[in-house]
Amino acid sequence: ALLASSSASAIEWLQTRTGIDLSRVAQLGGHSYPRTHRPANGMVGAELTFALAREVKRFEKKGALRLLLGCRATALQTDAAGAVVGVAYTDAAGGSASLLATDTVLATGGFANDRSDTSLLEKHRPDLLRFPTTNGPWATGDGMKMAMAIGAGTVDMDRVQVHPTGFLDPADLAAPAKVLCGEMMRGVGGVLLSPEGRRFVDELRPRDKVVEAELATGASEFTLLLNGAMAAEAGRHLEHYAHKGLLVKLQGTPALARWMVASADGADKQTAEQAVARAAAVDAAAAAAVEATLNATLEEYAAAAAAGEEAPFPTDEEHHGQVLRLVEQGDWGALLGADQLAASRAAGEAFVGFEEGPIAFAPTFKVERSSELVYQQKRIPSYCDRVLWKSAAGLRGAVSQTSLAALPRVSTSDHKPVVATFSLTPSEALRGTMQEVRSGGSRGSRGSSRKSSLFGNVSSSFAAGSASFTGSRAYASLDVVRPTVRIRGLSASELVDMDYTGGCDPYCVVSANPYELLYCAAHEHVLKKGEAAASTVKHGQDCTWPDDEVPLLRLRGVRTAALPHTTLLLAVLDKDNVILGKDDPVGVVQVALIFPPRHSLPPQPNLTPSRGRRTHACGRPPARRASALPSSPPRRRPFATGKKGAATQGIVSPPPQVPLRPVGWSQDSDLPPSFEVEFDEPLVQGMASTDLKSGRPLGRLRGTLSIATTAEAIEEALAEARADGAGEKARTVKLGASAFERRWRCC
Repeated sequence: ALLASSSASAIEWLQTRTGIDLSRVAQLGGHSYPRTHRPANGMVGAELTFALAREVKRFEKKGALRLLLGCRATALQTDAAGAVVGVAYTDAAGGSASLLATDTVLATGGFANDRSDTSLLEKHRPDLLRFPTTNGPWATGDGMKMAMAIGAGTVDMDRVQVHPTGFLDPADLAAPAKVLCGEMMRGVGGVLLSPEGRRFVDELRPRDKVVEAELATGASEFTLLLNGAMAAEAGRHLEHYAHKGLLVKLQGTPALARWMVASADGADKQTAEQAVARAAAVDAAAAAAVEATLNATLEEYAAAAAAGEEAPFPTDEEHHGQVLRLVEQGDWGALLGADQLAASRAAGEAFVGFEEGPIAFAPTFKVERSSELVYQQKRIPSYCDRVLWKSAAGLRGAVSQTSLAALPRVSTSDHKPVVATFSLTPSEALRGTMQEVRSGGSRGSRGSSRKSSLFGNVSSSFAAGSASFTGSRAYASLDVVRPTVRIRGLSASELVDMDYTGGCDPYCVVSANPYELLYCAAHEHVLKKGEAAASTVKHGQDCTWPDDEVPLLRLRGVRTAALPHTTLLLAVLDKDNVILGKDDPVGVVQVALIFPPRHSLPPQPNLTPSRGRRTHACGRPPARRASALPSSPPRRRPFATGKKGAATQGIVSPPPQVPLRPVGWSQDSDLPPSFEVEFDEPLVQGMASTDLKSGRPLGRLRGTLSIATTAEAIEEALAEARADGAGEKARTVKLGASAFERRWRCC
């Protein structure tokens, strides 16, 4: 109320004191009437800054104040009672100084550009880290941190505004800081278009509503379109943006459509003129589709403007009604087509590697507390209650969802519960372990029995050395030898910027899950979590590690059934200066040791059970059938189906794991001498494959993994590795188990 009632006198005071021209009044976003003042021929921000700077210098000349330029405040100074008595600072020459005063006014900026280890943005609004900022490098909340350091309280720290429009600089599309596209560019009539050429929002709605509409499209880049009259109205603003190379002038919708299609691929490091030139080579069909949508959009816009009507977009109430009609029709596909979680998963921003079954029921939020499905008017109905799952690498497919349903008659909160059932297919190792425990085959603890069954007796495996292979089962020789694990052609590409000045200094840490199964051939010791490392590559956002810098590894004695449980972990970290802090994790890639199915090997005689009595490989009879795990899946409940069937839009599943490929194997031998697999995977950190701060992919890691299995192949592999100098320059690092687990929770 005070701002509204005193605004006229405030404008008059500002004009009187500074002489600035604020004669032009316009209607901008969220306004019911024109009420924003700006110069008749100028940019209001620049005009205000220059005018106020002149006033400050006038006071300085009179001796009424003293300006200290080039200084950096470091702390607020207090007396014994805790009262602020001044400020400590670093002067322009780098020396330490202090300024004492009876009164200290803290005029500090925001913290939208704070990406430091003590980031206030990450603390109060971590969901906004993925957005770029229009704030300068000084907006890091230093003043707030100084005040908080002496016990000052804070309020409304989560009130960080997201502006709907910031320019993409064609010369640096991935820059974390953007040039603000002023509200005035929409105020003069600028039209916001989706990548498909569709107008999706009233541009003069409040900023938060425009941002909501942008996020609902699932896109992150949009086109702001002005015609000649709008450009003339924008005046100096448009000239300023054009001078910076942030605007492109085009003639007609065909040229606009080609430019939009050409810009959608995110090509970096190009001028506006180069972008126009590239538009001539775009796919004709894609450009024609965008052009058709553009023509329809602009015709509708022109007709509404000629009739003096409001923009043809629904209000919140109308939007709510549209969603309710889709719910009544059971059109789950249309509803899920605008699902934000599905869009984030597809973009690699959340739940990477997770699976989700088809949804065939109504949204479960936001509802009234009742035994019926009644949606509250204050929020658009949405799918906020989900069931996702993730399997260990190498065991994908062992878990399958058999039913997924909502419970609309259950009332617990403003959400309706969602329940799911699953069918689990135990692995052979787990099945054997459970049977052994149930039959009392081991008198020790269940934990020790499971470890023995899955991964063998470690001491006996080492003692066995290269004992002869009995052929009792496929891959049985893996129980008595220590296969070599070698990675060739290890390279990373398009790594995200990790350093403050840009770039990345990556090194790769090799470990396993479970980590007890790997040891370093060069150092002859069992690897702890994340110890063997390839050396650091300076400024290596696209780099290849020489083979002599990649650790040469060996597997400890392991039973064949445990191999699908074993995953090689390749973690990329950015090397930091000791003074600046700890090394930063970039991402991790998991390579599962999935061996081909047994039917691809020659039949083994001992695998065929005798009639009437089944025999384990260990020679003991199996547990009684009543205590064994069921060989067939349990009775399944069918998926619920809606009027339009189960929706599949937006459902993202992880890619299948590629099994190791036998190398040099013939039907005459009972075991391939070696296996290998090529991997080319995106780096993942936490549950995302994109950097939440910049929105860019974390990067990719690729290479070839080979495992020598027979005694002869192992000797040959070791001899070849010694000749190549494999792993000679590799090193070990001490990350610590707790730190490794904390940083790589996704493993």
